[in-house]
Amino acid sequence: MTVHTYPAGQLPLQSHESVGTIVIVYQIPSGVQTAEHPHPGTRFHGTCRHAYLPDTPEGREVLALLRVCFQRRHTFTVGRSLTTGMDNVVTW
Repeated sequence: MTVHTYPAGQLPLQSHESVGTIVIVYQIPSGVQTAEHPHPGTRFHGTCRHAYLPDTPEGREVLALLRVCFQRRHTFTVGRSLTTGMDNVVTW
């Protein structure tokens, strides 16, 4: 999980054009499932996801909570993608 900030006007969010933008990049590499996954020993496909928040006090508070969730491994899991139907992929 990496975080980038952009000043107001550089990467505006709808309804928040007057403030900066926080971009969270989740880079999850492919690997092998462990005991806490549905198919231990089976390879899984990683992913890269972006999340956007307004750079406001509330946005920074949400960012702090998302960091805790990510560190506790509550943001992603390995399973079946509801979008593509593929198995053994990283999902939100």
